[in-house]
Amino acid sequence: MFERIGAGWKLGKASRKLIFKDKKLLFFPLVSAFFGILETSIIFGLLGAFYLNISSLLPSNSGTYSQIFIFLAFLLLYIFVSFTSTFLIISMYTSLDEFEKGNTIGVIKAMSLSKPYIGLAFKWGLFSGIVLTVIRVIESRFRGVGAIIIADLGGLALSMASLFAVPVIYEKKIGPIQAVKESFRMIASFFGPTFGGFAYIDIFGLAIVGLGFLVLIGGLVLLGLGSGFLAFFIVLVVAIIIIITGILITQASSNVFRLVLYNYSQGKGLPKDFDADEETIRQAMKRKRGGVQI
Repeated sequence: MFERIGAGWKLGKASRKLIFKDKKLLFFPLVSAFFGILETSIIFGLLGAFYLNISSLLPSNSGTYSQIFIFLAFLLLYIFVSFTSTFLIISMYTSLDEFEKGNTIGVIKAMSLSKPYIGLAFKWGLFSGIVLTVIRVIESRFRGVGAIIIADLGGLALSMASLFAVPVIYEKKIGPIQAVKESFRMIASFFGPTFGGFAYIDIFGLAIVGLGFLVLIGGLVLLGLGSGFLAFFIVLVVAIIIIITGILITQASSNVFRLVLYNYSQGKGLPKDFDADEETIRQAMKRKRGGVQI
């Protein structure tokens, strides 16, 4: 088991190094975050304005209507954010495939080449949006610790079940239910390598983010010592850049790792210039008694 976790650790490290070879891959999670913020602002802004305009027409005790509007806002938010992030991950995979062919392309070109996946990405957004909204509705029926447990367990279950869903959709072009089943099979079969890979990626990313916060603390100390606001502002900008970089590396590396691990489980080879030997992968995928040994 520990050997397979170690093999997954090496796979995660190789995935991170691949990101550094094609740094344009870092732009995909950045664009995804931008659209997420934009979609959140638009959806809550429009629905909020609409509700304020019709609130005078509602009964004085309109708490139920308020809840309906809130759940509708979250449903739309989950659907569109999930659709956008899924499509951008697929576009990132397209960019990675082009990089393996010797072509370095940007976000816009990758999105253009990924147009055939728009329908599948929207189906996944609709599926995950409905599931997350149902979880939130159930959560609203509980109070205190119960609500927190329901929300955390529901979100964790969906995240775990769909961990490899986007790579599955990208490679097999199937719907959300089949993708979740295949993703669950991957996790059950390759838990050790999956855990090891994500452990490395998360620790590496947290180290960079932690460095950013240390720089920020240093800036606060300088400000307290009377160094002036300009010096603090420069340190603040540097800290924010470091923190954002850590988050982007984590997101991009985890997406690459999921695709690489899934593809290899399907009998495909390693990506070009992937810094991990075949023996490492063989240990991660070692089979025993007709099935996968984890």
